[in-house]
Amino acid sequence: MKKFIPASIMALAIFILSCNKSNDPAPPTTQELIIGNWNHQKDIVWHKSAGMPITKDTVNQYPGEYDDYRADGKIYKTYLVSLAPPVYTHDTAAYLINGTVQKISYHGAPYFTSDVQTLTSTDFMYHFVQISGTDTTEYWTYFKK
Repeated sequence: MKKFIPASIMALAIFILSCNKSNDPAPPTTQELIIGNWNHQKDIVWHKSAGMPITKDTVNQYPGEYDDYRADGKIYKTYLVSLAPPVYTHDTAAYLINGTVQKISYHGAPYFTSDVQTLTSTDFMYHFVQISGTDTTEYWTYFKK
């Protein structure tokens, strides 16, 4: 019996130590994932108009077009405005992101809301809907890091 008690205590100590919490880091937050330079890959656009067939366009983006999301709540955008010769322009917008909801405002205009469909360390895609009268346009915008 005397040998059983120390052996039991040792077994209990080994069990407790083996159940120690893991030191794995917490997964990154949405805000942490979105920070950085996102290369614009393509837009898929669906357009519906009353009495007209639905149209779908895929717009592949040009190299050099990107959105740079910063921790200060700003997006610095670079996009092509002329092909020959290639001319790029820059724009800045404010953004808020909470879970799967992203809000973007250009030049102090009201925020428009998009749904983040995919956000990983390498892929980012959001979707938004624009309605004007009887016209509805849906956009799926794809980025890669």
